[in-house]
Amino acid sequence: MPHLRIIILLFFSTFLVMAQEEGSEMPPNKVLQKADTLFVQGEYTEAYNLYEKLYLEEKKYSNSMMLKMAYIKEALQEYPETLYLLGVAYDKTRNNVIREHMAKIADENDYKGYSVDSDSALASFYQRYKIYILIVNLAIVLLLTVLVRVERKKNKSFPIASSIFFFVFLAFLVLQVNFLTPNKKGIIFEEKTFIMDGPSAGADLIKTVSPGHQVEIIDEQDVWAKIKWDGTEAYIKKKSLRYMI
Repeated sequence: MPHLRIIILLFFSTFLVMAQEEGSEMPPNKVLQKADTLFVQGEYTEAYNLYEKLYLEEKKYSNSMMLKMAYIKEALQEYPETLYLLGVAYDKTRNNVIREHMAKIADENDYKGYSVDSDSALASFYQRYKIYILIVNLAIVLLLTVLVRVERKKNKSFPIASSIFFFVFLAFLVLQVNFLTPNKKGIIFEEKTFIMDGPSAGADLIKTVSPGHQVEIIDEQDVWAKIKWDGTEAYIKKKSLRYMI
């Protein structure tokens, strides 16, 4: 019965292949294409689930994807989630249209920490192009290093002008690397979050707030995050925050 054995083997081989294909997950680009198709078709819940999977599990996202996710959450009036997703897109693009829309949502819902004035035009420009500024500054420092050495060998004297420029750009490079990194930001996501005046459950309570407020994170101490709140330093539990990426 050789033919019967072959048929049985073919049957089990086909079954195994089908099981593997069914159990295997789609590659991220296929998942994104499917999610985009669902979004266009108005199947927002299904689309959001796929987008969220890419974001949380695959750690893959684009500005367009984050804006679509924010659109879905805003339609559902889930504003803290909306602001978080818009914030991720803004931090990557520094697009003022996104920033202004965040401020509008925050103003309508009495959320703190989203004022457009809180980000100056200069700070926004720097954050958007900081990597390019760093590269250009480093290139200038290297060029001035070579220039100082050449002039010193050629003239047998210390080149004052080139050296001044060298130290100026070197100081800016050190400043940029060590001191111009902005503090992290986070959005409060936990219901009835206690804002305290110290990193202790026994500290005085400043205020109890609901989800949606954005805070600047100054430091972290164990389970506590040191934040800015109404112009003063305060503390909340880190688990109450969702950190901006």
